[in-house]
Amino acid sequence: MNKLVRTASTVISILLFLYTTIVFGNSPPKPKIQPQTPVCSENRSPYRDLDFLVGRWDFFTIDGKKIADQVYLKKEQGCLIHEDWSSIFGGTGTGMNFVDPATGKWRQVWMSPRYHIDYSGGLVENGDFVLEGSHLSE
Repeated sequence: MNKLVRTASTVISILLFLYTTIVFGNSPPKPKIQPQTPVCSENRSPYRDLDFLVGRWDFFTIDGKKIADQVYLKKEQGCLIHEDWSSIFGGTGTGMNFVDPATGKWRQVWMSPRYHIDYSGGLVENGDFVLEGSHLSE
């Protein structure tokens, strides 16, 4: 019986400590950690080179018939441009565009049921944006 009283007393002491800590704020101060902004979200080249893509795009044939929609969204604190493609014929595809930290170049990895694209590159001296790589299809 004496052991049960000591156990109950210990539990009550812990509960009182927690209660006073919560109610009166006697908890030890938590260190304030400033989250670091990732370098890829900085407002400079090459990280902002594709910002013009962000938004909704419609695709048309030469004679003006709409054939597809593509939506580009910035994600991961601006470090990734995510794209979704859908054609009026039911085709879809999804891509990720990001600056590869290993190379410092833009990389586009795009997948659909029929295609796989893996390109890399960026702005060249004359201001063109050039991507090169593999395009595999079914």
